[in-house]
Amino acid sequence: MSTGRLALTLERIDRAIQLATGLAVALSLLVMFASVAYLVAGRYFFGLSVFWGEELARYAMIYMAFLGASTALRSGQHPRLTLFYDMMPAVAQAVIRLCINIALIMIAVLLIRYGYAFFAFDGIMRTPALRIRYYWVFAIVPIGGVLLLYHIFASRFFAARFSIVGDDDLSSEKR
Repeated sequence: MSTGRLALTLERIDRAIQLATGLAVALSLLVMFASVAYLVAGRYFFGLSVFWGEELARYAMIYMAFLGASTALRSGQHPRLTLFYDMMPAVAQAVIRLCINIALIMIAVLLIRYGYAFFAFDGIMRTPALRIRYYWVFAIVPIGGVLLLYHIFASRFFAARFSIVGDDDLSSEKR
């Protein structure tokens, strides 16, 4: 396989991962929104509430947070304060970016290691309302760590293809 073909294949895989992650974030948001809207409408209009709605919304929010963190990091949309950073010389900015990436890699490794341990240890229990195994709730922690680690390294080689708000928010600088 030639180098150009390999690069094209890797870029397609990267695009597919970004798209799948973005769709999972959007689906999690949709599930959370629909669950909360259903709960509110049921309580307000009918005086009834489903017992599983709050739990479903909570778990959808957890999924959205772990998946969305890596997606936002990749597209440069994580909230950050850049007032002092922008005032620094380019060398200092590069050092700060390197330190941030090292810290993020350490956090991702911790999420993978301890998230998997938690997943394997407590996953057999069932949630109170939905009665699903906690495996499905805890699985997102190591998955989120793997995606965070992937997006940190992939952002060095491939452009971000997904934006939460739109193409206007994608940073033009090389991270």
